[in-house]
Amino acid sequence: MPSSADEIGLLLAHADDRQPTLEGSLDESALRGSPHPEDGPRSTFLWNEIKDPNDLAEQRWGLIVPEGPRGDRLLSLVEPLIRRREEQMRAAAPVYRVPSQMTASEAAQWKRQVFESYDELRTDLARFQLILGDLDEVSIAVQQIQGTDGFVGRLAFDDDAGYEAYVDKLLRSEQAPPKHEQGRSLFFTVHDGTSATTTGHRALMEPALALIRSQRDKGKYPARELLEFGDRGDPYPGELLEQVSEPASVLFSLSHGAGAPRRGWRSEADQRQLQGAMSFGAEGLLTAADVASGAFLPGGAWFMLACFGAGTPEASKFHPWLKQLAARGAFGGNVASALSSLPPKGSRPFVAALPKAALQNPDGPLAFIGHIDLAWTYAFREVDGGLVRRRPGRFVSLVRTLLERSRAGLALRELIRFYVQANDELMSLYDEEARAAALGIPAQVDAERLGHLWMLRQDISGYVLLGDPAAQLPLALAAEEETVDVVAEFGFPFSITDAGAGASVDDVEHALARVILDRVDVAKVAAERGLDVRDLAERVDRYRKAGRGTVR
Repeated sequence: MPSSADEIGLLLAHADDRQPTLEGSLDESALRGSPHPEDGPRSTFLWNEIKDPNDLAEQRWGLIVPEGPRGDRLLSLVEPLIRRREEQMRAAAPVYRVPSQMTASEAAQWKRQVFESYDELRTDLARFQLILGDLDEVSIAVQQIQGTDGFVGRLAFDDDAGYEAYVDKLLRSEQAPPKHEQGRSLFFTVHDGTSATTTGHRALMEPALALIRSQRDKGKYPARELLEFGDRGDPYPGELLEQVSEPASVLFSLSHGAGAPRRGWRSEADQRQLQGAMSFGAEGLLTAADVASGAFLPGGAWFMLACFGAGTPEASKFHPWLKQLAARGAFGGNVASALSSLPPKGSRPFVAALPKAALQNPDGPLAFIGHIDLAWTYAFREVDGGLVRRRPGRFVSLVRTLLERSRAGLALRELIRFYVQANDELMSLYDEEARAAALGIPAQVDAERLGHLWMLRQDISGYVLLGDPAAQLPLALAAEEETVDVVAEFGFPFSITDAGAGASVDDVEHALARVILDRVDVAKVAAERGLDVRDLAERVDRYRKAGRGTVR
């Protein structure tokens, strides 16, 4: 018998009584005979991985928007962000327009024929891609297909004010002097006594925290504070809200997400407002209204492990499998109640209200990563040769990447790369089965391995980023002496150890480039970067004299 930490639980609860939608857990045998999924994109090598992935001038940044007037309107709402990114790239931001309601196969075809048209060099393509619009305007398939090798995020709000508020917050965060060199690392579990959250905590949270502590002792986990919390006897939203007011925090939360009430949603509006909200069992839900104002992860990021935490698709990738399980009686509870959380036929898929509110909040996070489908306690495991191994590093790497001041798109990539690996191997096994069938011989394919790869692929593919993929936590670089690379290329050292309170090496380097290359007034650049105008003027003069001296 497998231990509870090796079982598979569904992180979905009824919105009315917060009881699990599907009672109990599954063991690995439930994955045998899982249905053949739609073929996903195989590994590609579109970008040069040698280049700095955080460098927008090297990787480029662009936008994907709906066709027609709606796309034009969305572009106008984020115009200040476009100007900022173009300044950082020193190039125009490309805009890609797509039709709505694209299927996975249509999105893959669009990527091949339009995005990768080869009318330009690959180095000119935008690896950082910001999608504008809700799931009925730019389909989730586009985001998932583009995200297999790109750094993709999405902004979706219910009105113009949401887009404008997020852009204003992001630009303020990037232009203000950072207050901290390291962020806070928060791990929160809703201990509601259900099998799914118990499994998730034992098989993911505990091993992840053990790994983090060992890495932190070696100086390989840059956090000024590591906090595990969550009342084990009486979980309540207030405990979470009390810990998320400090800036530059990364929150990893594990809970059920709210799904359909037992009698179903009364209206589409109710579903769009509450689905994916964070369940606290008897203490109710953490909803959009709770995070829409006040300090909630200001300038930080939130990874939410729960069903529908990021949004709800038009159809679940798990629908055929759940129907199989129901026919076999393999999963307690009513499978139909889980599927009833999906939009009814003819209605719209949507980004969840909870992350929309948090991202729109002027004192809220810059990035949110969550699940766009049914979320399972599975993606942190590996099954091979009959052994179940835990792989908490998949999620720890995501959090650490954010804390390292890398851009949010790179953090999600730390998880999505395991989707690509699983998909490649899974499709290869299906190819072996097909070849064997064509030859009329038995396929030598490990059924257990096949089931594991299927579940891993399906689960990981549902994680998406909401927010600009180029967003970074507002953290300063370490105050140790450094040499600016662009100056070193001229053949002389340029030490920056006293750039001013709160100023980083990046701040000074970018300021020099703005004055010397863009010919922007010194006083204006100093104000933009929070630098002393006299100090910056002296550095500009030193740079010019030393640089010109090397080329005479």
